[in-house]
Amino acid sequence: LNNYNLERQKTEHDIVDQIAERIRADAELSRRRVIVVWGEGYHQGVIGIVASRLVERFGRPAIVFSIDGGEAKGSGRSVPGFSLYEAVAACSDKLLRFGGHDLAAGMSVATDRLQEFAQAINEYAMAHSPVLAAPPLVADTAVQLGSLTADEVEALSALAPFGSGNPSPLFLLKNAVVDAVYPVSE
Repeated sequence: LNNYNLERQKTEHDIVDQIAERIRADAELSRRRVIVVWGEGYHQGVIGIVASRLVERFGRPAIVFSIDGGEAKGSGRSVPGFSLYEAVAACSDKLLRFGGHDLAAGMSVATDRLQEFAQAINEYAMAHSPVLAAPPLVADTAVQLGSLTADEVEALSALAPFGSGNPSPLFLLKNAVVDAVYPVSE
């Protein structure tokens, strides 16, 4: 079970990294209100989690489609204040089927209509939510830098895996100043 979970996590991270790079490299895609991306071979079992990671990373609704021949199956996640279900429903004439609620939706679309759907949902978002509210940042607790040890931080990994039912812990360090950022790898 652990091996399957590690494999799923690697698949998820690979897709997220690939999409994040595409977003950074494509000026038009990076300006969109709703991130809509697709790819062949995206594992359908992780595209919902991938959409959640994109929302976390970019602070905007995200829909990820996995293309399988002439049909693409998608999963989307949203931010509070933007009903993904209403947005998808408004574009339902482009879809084969859909369902969901305010913060999550699933849908299928003919592969040759993906671009049309992406355009339509972004037009809906512009008209109905010209300014998307930033997702609220809620810390679990405030910490003092001097009272943290590397062992305590490392011990947090025992709480994994993190996801929608078990979110990553978030700590607040008050009055901190970022002096510099240094890359530690690529």
